[in-house]
Amino acid sequence: LERISGRLSILAQESGSGLRHHGSGLAAAEPSTPPGPAPLPAAAASLAQYEARLVAFYREKNPDKLPEVPALLHHFRGREEEMFTVLVSKYGKSSAESGEAPESTPPSSKAGQSAAAAAALEAAKQELAEAVAKASDADHRAAVSEDLARTSGNMLEEVRRDASDARAQLHSLRLELNRVSDQVRGTSAELEVRSARCRELEGMLGEWQALKDRSGLGEG
Repeated sequence: LERISGRLSILAQESGSGLRHHGSGLAAAEPSTPPGPAPLPAAAASLAQYEARLVAFYREKNPDKLPEVPALLHHFRGREEEMFTVLVSKYGKSSAESGEAPESTPPSSKAGQSAAAAAALEAAKQELAEAVAKASDADHRAAVSEDLARTSGNMLEEVRRDASDARAQLHSLRLELNRVSDQVRGTSAELEVRSARCRELEGMLGEWQALKDRSGLGEG
């Protein structure tokens, strides 16, 4: 997004929207290349000479920049030759710099350049809109993923609670089973005691019956 915004800023400046950052914007947009022919010494050129030289340069190379001449001269005061070095590296030598007659730029060429710059600006805007749409889509997907993760976390917590409840119920059932088992064991022991008592009584009854038979009490 920052790269596209930078391109939009450069295209807007080239389309005549104005120098927003004066010398700093020009230095960022225009590459640094080796300077052309040695310029006149700065001490020998007055501000008026530099102004006339810059006006002639822009009148030939880019008339749309003429309103920015005062701002450029103010920003590059004391570094005028550096300014011309940057301009020559971008636009090439002017006829005054090279000693040739100035070439007139046909209106059709200017219109074509403006149309090309407008088309490039529109393409950059479209690219920016697509990048914003992709970023919005990525944000939406991230939000959906967070919702899914949150829902999954809630479901997992629910399962954990259910498992804990099931373990508690199982523990209660085991305790109840142990209690019942103890009762069954106690009942079994009591039955065993009663069975032994019954067997003892049966033995005593058998003995008494035998004594009765021997003594003849059975006849009476």
